[in-house]
Amino acid sequence: MNNKLAESKKDLTANFSKVVKWCPSELDRPKVDTKIQILPPIKRASESIKYNILCLEYFLSPQGGLRQCLKMSISFTLLFLLLGLPLTVLTGIILEIEVMVKSIAVIVLLSLFLTLLLYVLWHNRHKIFGALKPKKPEPKTD
Repeated sequence: MNNKLAESKKDLTANFSKVVKWCPSELDRPKVDTKIQILPPIKRASESIKYNILCLEYFLSPQGGLRQCLKMSISFTLLFLLLGLPLTVLTGIILEIEVMVKSIAVIVLLSLFLTLLLYVLWHNRHKIFGALKPKKPEPKTD
């Protein structure tokens, strides 16, 4: 089992080092497809766009540096996405849990406060509401 794991790690690092290592290869001069005349219009248009893009790439970097730079950029982008998306999702979940916990805590504290307030009001109702009642006038004694 450990042997297979070590081999898979070795293969993974070897493949990654091939992508990451800077080794541009010289590009061939772009050529028009010989069957372009018999292709349907949509395929002909796509072949024309492909040829123009390859001509632009060859014009900018015939040694293949641009292609290698794009390969490295895409591989790093995928690596960051593979690492970043789970972290982003976990961070969002943790923050949502935090907000939920805070909301629940506020609700619990508010209900405890209201319960305590009602308790105090109920047990002191005679003092509070008795003071609000109009007093009976005292009989005059003269």
